[in-house]
Amino acid sequence: MEPITRSISLSGSICRAEGVGVIDMAAILGTIFAVLGASFGFELRWGPILWGLIGLALGVCASLILFLIAGKGLNPTASGTKAVVMLIIHCEQGDSHKAIEILKQFSAISIGNLD
Repeated sequence: MEPITRSISLSGSICRAEGVGVIDMAAILGTIFAVLGASFGFELRWGPILWGLIGLALGVCASLILFLIAGKGLNPTASGTKAVVMLIIHCEQGDSHKAIEILKQFSAISIGNLD
């Protein structure tokens, strides 16, 4: 088996590599805190817009803190068990190049070719 070396984009590492995306969690908590800040902002001195923005910033910061503290618990592969799937494709000799290109396109970890 020959391992495939590829560069991982920043968005892929932030969104999908940790099991639960940092951006997803920041968006959820940011929205919740922004709505609460805007709602209570009608009663407070600086108004709903500023308190909504403050709530948004606090929600994003809270999500980053939660991710740093409980980041290992959010990762489904953190326990050390990793799923391995082996795919065996039986095809003609001329079609093997096309099968290898399709596997590379869909981010196969390693590809072997048996003649």
